[in-house]
Amino acid sequence: MRLSRLAFVFAAVYFTLIGGSVYYFQIFGVRVLHHAVVTVLLGVWLLRRMRRGLPTTPLNPLIGALIGVWALSAFFSLDPRSAFENLWFPLSHVVLFFIIADLIGRGRESLLMETFFLVTALIAVLALAQLMAWYTGIDLIPEPGVGWLNVGLLIPPETPMIYIPLGVSTWMAGFAAPTMIVALGWAFSSTKRSYRVVFFGIAGMLLLVLIGTFSRGGFLGAGAGLAVLIGLRLLRAVLPAQSTPAIKRPQFARLLPVLGLAVVILAAVIGLIVWIGRSEARASGDDLRFGLWGGAASMIAADPLTGVGPGLFGRAYREIRSPVNVDDRLSTAHNAYLNNAAETGLPGVLVMIGFGVVIALRWWSLWRRADTPTRQRRLEGAGAALIALGIQSVFDTFTYTPLVLLSLVLIIYCTVEPGSLLTVTPPRWNRVGAGALAAVISVYGLAFIQFDRAHAQFNASVRGNDLDAARQAAEIDPHLHLYQLQIAYLTSTIPAYEQALTLEPTWETGWLNLAGLREQAGDISGALDAAWQARELRYANTGAFNWARIGDANNAAPDADILLNYQMVTYAEVPLSDFWMQTERRRAAIAELMRADSYALDLRYRVATTFDPDYAVSLVNPTPTSAMQWWIVGQHELTVQGDPSRAAHAFTQAIERDRGNGDYYVSRARAEVSVEPAAAQRDLDIADMRPTCQELPNAVRLALVESPEVLNRLRAVAVPGRIIEQNFEGVLFQGRVASIELLPSMRLPGPPTEVLQPWYDLAAAYEANGQPDAALNVYRAILDLAPYEQLASEGINRLS
Repeated sequence: MRLSRLAFVFAAVYFTLIGGSVYYFQIFGVRVLHHAVVTVLLGVWLLRRMRRGLPTTPLNPLIGALIGVWALSAFFSLDPRSAFENLWFPLSHVVLFFIIADLIGRGRESLLMETFFLVTALIAVLALAQLMAWYTGIDLIPEPGVGWLNVGLLIPPETPMIYIPLGVSTWMAGFAAPTMIVALGWAFSSTKRSYRVVFFGIAGMLLLVLIGTFSRGGFLGAGAGLAVLIGLRLLRAVLPAQSTPAIKRPQFARLLPVLGLAVVILAAVIGLIVWIGRSEARASGDDLRFGLWGGAASMIAADPLTGVGPGLFGRAYREIRSPVNVDDRLSTAHNAYLNNAAETGLPGVLVMIGFGVVIALRWWSLWRRADTPTRQRRLEGAGAALIALGIQSVFDTFTYTPLVLLSLVLIIYCTVEPGSLLTVTPPRWNRVGAGALAAVISVYGLAFIQFDRAHAQFNASVRGNDLDAARQAAEIDPHLHLYQLQIAYLTSTIPAYEQALTLEPTWETGWLNLAGLREQAGDISGALDAAWQARELRYANTGAFNWARIGDANNAAPDADILLNYQMVTYAEVPLSDFWMQTERRRAAIAELMRADSYALDLRYRVATTFDPDYAVSLVNPTPTSAMQWWIVGQHELTVQGDPSRAAHAFTQAIERDRGNGDYYVSRARAEVSVEPAAAQRDLDIADMRPTCQELPNAVRLALVESPEVLNRLRAVAVPGRIIEQNFEGVLFQGRVASIELLPSMRLPGPPTEVLQPWYDLAAAYEANGQPDAALNVYRAILDLAPYEQLASEGINRLS
């Protein structure tokens, strides 16, 4: 008995934190392991259940209907190969539903809930370790950090947004809010003081975790859940029990404060959400979310019967989204209800409504018939937690196993009476269902042998640019388009890219590389067309820039259009490279840009100081009021007037008006580094914990280092390297990622020479130390990031 209990706890931890977590998509070994574990464990359980059949629950008919809707939607989807692979997780979750229902139905509620709270406590401890490390800088997690306490700030100027161990802060909030309410429900139901202490302790930890995520959806879900929990207590007192008289009016009057508390909680949560939403970053996120919701509505209207297919929202959204504000990481509608409707159509909506009705009616029946106050209060906790999760699902989509398991436990607790299956003989259809699910899990297990073999070959191709391995992957799994894209990338011919783009027309890198190859072949019209196709997918890629560059070099487009598309480079970087002074049209584009009121004032100043210092002086406001204006004053005092003291004062004023901007702390450190090194180090430490966009903390740190070895190590990380985007593959191909790079001719100009100076200094140090190969690699890294850097090209030619 003890061994089986330990095995069950280990399995719960595995499914929650390892196999069913983000590691499945990030680590190939975990992916293969999970395929084997799920096939064996769930397959064996189903085979053992074939004689007795699946557990009988009120939701069985709806589960059958849901599986039918999934299958139909996958068959008629945009990409059946991917859709059916995406169904593996939901189908495995269906089997987990029956396993959990069997435990409750056979009276094993204590084992299930003890394991539930054990895993919950483990997740809370890991999350609080990240929160503690964020605040104190203590190395409790692998990520390095300084900690706000270490820099003398008792009240941090930012919110933590913790994500460990589930991988995303909103997922942590989606877990913490409902589990906190469950813990409160169990605390209120416990008759032993020691149990109440434990449950209240778990609820307290989860409250800290929720605060640490700073998720508006989490706060709203928690507030709604708490209000429901309080309201149910009021309802329990108002409604007569099955055999007790109704409450008297004086007793009802004493419950009015309870109702008032529920109202206060909801009002406080709504006020907090409105306050959080005032930030610029949250507003940008809201724009993305509204775009996703609008995209889901368009998908429902376009395909109301079968939807776009299970797990294919991210693929379909690429075809209809606006190219202006895009986050390629997003693969769901960030609304579970819209996401379900978009992927499975109106039949999926009807089934979900059926689930909601049956769960609510069954919960009401169990709650009214509860034979003990303990059981009734626990049902209240589970029901309120389920509502909290449902409220948060308006703002997020939780498809990963940890959150799905949480919802399954709550649903089953609200619909299956403990011990109710001990005397029930499952009907024949339950045995058929067990056999069918066993067959499905087995088929998936066999399919994943092939899928994983192909994936392994693909990984080998990515590591070594191995064309033969890519072809073997495509031969093993011919219907997954990713392998054809890899073949096109390694072949690097116009026909190969054209064929690949007929399979995946939203592949931005493919369009851009095709444009580069056509330009090399002299097909300027074709190059412009391919670059435009990439531009229309996302403004932040290099499509607009390369369209303008090709049109400029070949006089192949109107001047006004070339200037406009040159200026669209600002979606990706600030134009400061010497590249922008090499043609008349580029100079005109920059002249317009630095005078455009629509462009951020501080960025206009950066561009002006590089290309038109006289105009930059005109941007210095003698009576600054905003953070940007004060930063410009500080930059002017430091770089033009040469007064670091006045510059530091101006940067301080900017910080006081926008404490969340890491660039301002780095700027103040530049002013302090020669006069107050300790203050500069403190500002740089703060900047490490804040987002920086234009300033480079490690480049400023170079002035604080004396050791040549440390200096070279710091030079190596002073300039951020080029990032290879992998979101397209990750979203469309179930987490598989490639390293498909842009042709050098299609990359952005990158940072200017002065920003790259730490790398030039590093190369010079290597040359002086007699390490020409190391210096050559540095020059290559510079050209990789800034392909128009003439000094780097000269260095490579000299050393080669």
